[in-house]
Amino acid sequence: MIKKVLLDDDILLDILLERDPFVEDSSKIWELIETKQVEGYVTLTTLNKIFDVGRDNGGFEIAWEAISEIRSVMEVCI
Repeated sequence: MIKKVLLDDDILLDILLERDPFVEDSSKIWELIETKQVEGYVTLTTLNKIFDVGRDNGGFEIAWEAISEIRSVMEVCI
């Protein structure tokens, strides 16, 4: 049975912003989702926060790229 995990914004921001010391563990979780060993889920609230942080740190294009990458490997919880 494949496990399902709900990621909050902090885990994703650890990866996107390469925040030490958490980026290593957070990246391992991402890899498990990307390789379909677990199913990854996010909420709309998480995506909104990721977009806001991305926009503030790199602009709209960077923010949209981050959201697109997340949506390519994770499902959005309704």
